[in-house]
Amino acid sequence: MFTSLQSRLAGLLQRLSRFKLLFILLPYLVIASVAIYFGYERCKPTYIKDGVKYTRSVCGNVKTAEALPIPKNPNEKKVDAKVYTYSEANYWEIIDNSKSPHFPTGLKFSEKDLPNPTVVRWNNYLLGINIENYVEKSGGAFLGSPVSEHYTLQSQIRTVRVYNIDSGETFDISLEKPTWGEIWYTTSQVVGNTYYFGVGGAFGPSLGYKLDLPPQRISRITKLASAIGNEITKYGNTYVSSFCYEGCTYSLFNPVSLTVTPLERMTSASNDRDFSRKEEFIGIDNQGRMILNVRNIPKDVNNQQHFDTEMIAASPLSNESSTIALINASDLPEKMRGYFMVDGIDKVLMLGNTKVYIYDLSQGQTREIQIGSKLKEDFVSAKSYNYYSASRTDEVVCFTDSETIKYAVDLAKETYLDTPPSDCKKLWVEKTKEEVFKELNLPDNFEFVYTPAVYKTYNVVKGKPESELPKDSEIIK
Repeated sequence: MFTSLQSRLAGLLQRLSRFKLLFILLPYLVIASVAIYFGYERCKPTYIKDGVKYTRSVCGNVKTAEALPIPKNPNEKKVDAKVYTYSEANYWEIIDNSKSPHFPTGLKFSEKDLPNPTVVRWNNYLLGINIENYVEKSGGAFLGSPVSEHYTLQSQIRTVRVYNIDSGETFDISLEKPTWGEIWYTTSQVVGNTYYFGVGGAFGPSLGYKLDLPPQRISRITKLASAIGNEITKYGNTYVSSFCYEGCTYSLFNPVSLTVTPLERMTSASNDRDFSRKEEFIGIDNQGRMILNVRNIPKDVNNQQHFDTEMIAASPLSNESSTIALINASDLPEKMRGYFMVDGIDKVLMLGNTKVYIYDLSQGQTREIQIGSKLKEDFVSAKSYNYYSASRTDEVVCFTDSETIKYAVDLAKETYLDTPPSDCKKLWVEKTKEEVFKELNLPDNFEFVYTPAVYKTYNVVKGKPESELPKDSEIIK
């Protein structure tokens, strides 16, 4: 029996000897497996910790962190709460640093009001709209929002601030009735010896108040019977008011009676969304006349940006029904691609097929000007045929594309510029706060200081589970 048992053990050991290598490697395999497991747990591309799903590159930095939805408890109590946000009013204030301590003038404007700042200059006076902010219930509704009440940052205007640059005297002139509410924009300007200002909501501001100049402590601010647009421009002895929001409408403005008369022809000719309009507005000369490109529009052609010219005509703003022919098509030196004017200069820049001309309105003469290499290249480019985008300075027409200002023509000097002047701007670029401050042309002892204020606004939500409220919310019921 012992012999039999010994024989069996010998056979078992013989069979196990076949797996000798496995027994040698087994500890190493176990260690490697444990290392791979912990290494993957440490370096796996996604992992969840404390209810947050993290994504990262393998063994790299975390790229995203996404809070996982908290399972809803159908029996959780629902509450009413104030959900707070913080609204910052980004104001810059003019400081007189010739005084000790430095004197805050109280003249401020917000970056959101650019390019129509709330501070303007008349002679040695600065005038500014005093805007006071407060938090109040908003009448606006927000689509898809469960919020039942909105308390937003709103504005109130009770006074106009006046500052005498020479004497340092400052005082406020009160409105007879303050204006308040959700004021989105402001506008102000000086026309002659009158200061106009106004406010507006989402559709832009309108000039609705006036103050006769020079300002005095006993001066009165007059609220106009009706708004006169958001800008007034003087051409010779003619005043034109405009209101622009996704297109512009124009009116004649009478500064004596403070009345406006719609300029329907000018509004129609200025509607650059209507490519097939018969008349294209070019500009206004110093006689108070619209200068128009009267176009030949074939009946079978629609939605084109370029049509041949029938004539260049003038129409007095005081009598829009009148049309005065200036140049007939047969008198043009060649087929024209575009016409441009600069306010205050009685000349029309005309771009032809191969050359550039200036038509002098006061002399009734056409002159060719020499051009440079950049415009010559554009003339042979088919893609440039139909439309030229242009911005303007006081004397120069600046031609642009989507990225750069390409070249310019100085209308006053009748000179082509392959390198545009530094004050040329791209289209639709608003003035910066530094440019606005510079235009006030103040002495060196004035500076522009950032004076922000933060307001705690909030929304009232009703019937919301407490676990879903943002941090720092205040439960009110």
